[in-house]
Amino acid sequence: MKHIFKVIAIVVLTVFTIYSLAFLIADREVLQNLRKQNNELMLQLKRNNEDLRARIDEMGKTIEDLNKQLQEQEEKVDGLERWMEAQGEAIVDLQDRTDFLDRGGTRPAKKTMHVTAYWEGSCGKKPDHPLYGITASGEHVREWYTVAAGPDVPFGTVIYIPYFKDKPNKGIFVVKDRGSAIDNNDIDVYMTTPEACFEHGEKYLDVYILGKEKEV
Repeated sequence: MKHIFKVIAIVVLTVFTIYSLAFLIADREVLQNLRKQNNELMLQLKRNNEDLRARIDEMGKTIEDLNKQLQEQEEKVDGLERWMEAQGEAIVDLQDRTDFLDRGGTRPAKKTMHVTAYWEGSCGKKPDHPLYGITASGEHVREWYTVAAGPDVPFGTVIYIPYFKDKPNKGIFVVKDRGSAIDNNDIDVYMTTPEACFEHGEKYLDVYILGKEKEV
């Protein structure tokens, strides 16, 4: 009888051990599967992070490009505003400079005239000559102010030449000089150097006769 119980106990223990080993093997397989799934998830997460970083970098570059374009547009707008402001100042300056003209209520006369340029040495006088740089009206030549004209345009006549509107005088000159080669349809603009005169050359330009300078 005791021998039978021993055999039964051994059988039960063997069965329990087999089941335990089976569960252990199953647990190991489950653990391996979990580890495999975890590795796959980590790899996918890594790939997703790399894709996300690439997208963030791409978005950063796009934002940088947009900021650059925005800055360029702002600079263009600023330049346009400065240009408009300069044009407004030029108009105001032109109005201020023509307020002192005596035009007798008439509109400025427009003519197409032969416009050349001269400098102090054009008349043949040397710098040590007492009349060097002195105009026919008795005044000294002034850059962007003095012009010579024919005898039909009196001294003190203010003229406007749109071709020179971007110069410091905004295109406003005063007739202060004459010349042996200056006819009635000629205007000779004083410039400081022969190079500037040569560069200007001869041109046919619109000229507005604004009127006579008032005594101020």
